[in-house]
Amino acid sequence: NFDSKGVAGQIFIYDLRGQLISTLSIEKDEALVTFNASSLSSGLYLASFRSDGINIQTLRIVKQ
Repeated sequence: NFDSKGVAGQIFIYDLRGQLISTLSIEKDEALVTFNASSLSSGLYLASFRSDGINIQTLRIVKQ
């Protein structure tokens, strides 16, 4: 889960090779966004929340 704090932006999901897996758009009024990782293979992924080209938050996702 990402807390967007009322800021519009995008979430980019990457695998550890740096390949872009998915992109999610966040509207300004969305307080919480949940990503369904059920289609991902087991492994480690990075989720990066960006607004206006600035990285706001990056989370590690461990898919088992």
